[in-house]
Amino acid sequence: MITAKFYGTENEPTGFRISGHSGYAEAGGDIVCAAVSANSMLVINTLTDFYGAQVRLDTDEESALIDFEVISCPDEYLSAAAGLLKSFKNELKELGSNYPEYIKAE
Repeated sequence: MITAKFYGTENEPTGFRISGHSGYAEAGGDIVCAAVSANSMLVINTLTDFYGAQVRLDTDEESALIDFEVISCPDEYLSAAAGLLKSFKNELKELGSNYPEYIKAE
C-alpha cells in the first residue's frame, strides 16, 4: 500500500512523505503507482522550476520513498505553492477513495 502524509497544516502544507508500493498490478502496469508518481513529479517540478522554491528532497527507489518539503519560496508564490500542495493532497485522497486497498493519504 502507498501511504502519503503531509507536512505543515491543513491550510499551509509544506511538503509530503510518500512511501510504499500500491500492489495494484505488476511493475509497468500499475496505474495507481503511475498516478502517484506523475502527480508527485509535477508538484515537485512546478515548485522548484516555476516557483523557485528551495526544497529538501529525499528519495529511495527500493522503498518507493519520496520525502519532500519546501524550505523557502519567493513571497509572490507562497499562496500558489500552498494551493498546489493542497490540490495534490486532495488528488491523493481522491485516489484513495477510488482505490482504498492500494493508497492511503492523510
